[in-house]
Amino acid sequence: ITTTGADMTFDMPACATDGVRFLINGEEQPVLTSGSYSFTNLEPGTVYTIHLYSLCGDGDTSYATTAQFMTECVNITLPYLFDFEGDHANCYNYEHMYWRTEASNAHSGNIAFYSSGSTGHYVVTPVIEAPEDADGNIVFEFYALPLNSTYYGTDVTFKLYVSTEASLEFDSTFSVVMDTAISGNDYMSIKLNLAPYAGQNITIAIENTTNGSPYLFIDDIAVRSTLAPVVTL
Repeated sequence: ITTTGADMTFDMPACATDGVRFLINGEEQPVLTSGSYSFTNLEPGTVYTIHLYSLCGDGDTSYATTAQFMTECVNITLPYLFDFEGDHANCYNYEHMYWRTEASNAHSGNIAFYSSGSTGHYVVTPVIEAPEDADGNIVFEFYALPLNSTYYGTDVTFKLYVSTEASLEFDSTFSVVMDTAISGNDYMSIKLNLAPYAGQNITIAIENTTNGSPYLFIDDIAVRSTLAPVVTL
């Protein structure tokens, strides 16, 4: 399995005299007549579901197999924007009990990512390739919403960590680089200057350190130059 392809092999059933019916994510593919297939032109960090049906004569497709795989993730390079609308959230490492997507309260599109506030649970980015010439204008950015902070009368607190070892799981290689509190009813931009990490591969972790409610929503994670034009649609 690679970022854009995969090789599949399977035992061709003796009864499948008419071949094997083949679907990828519900889309019909050409009938297979041998026990192998190479997937190409796939999307990185995407889950694919395969259905195989033995064609054992008279249209009998009752002998079925289902399999699933995910293509490898690619490193984040400049410029980058992820809005949680697609499958690439698969490339972020997080505990699904404490961080999850929700089709509401998005900064853009329809979907945002949120945490209900439980210290010790992190979301870790894919590997970020900080440019060799990263200066004060190259930033890691996301938009944060302290949902219901006004209602509860308390701030949302969170920390950012950086691993210069580019660890994909939160471990001792991460160091705190931001510890902050936000409040209000609107999304706000949170920026981390990447100049100290120029030419390095890093990963960044976000921890919601709020004790219970209110919730922290995040959306539109980017690595960008603050000198580049900002497009609004």
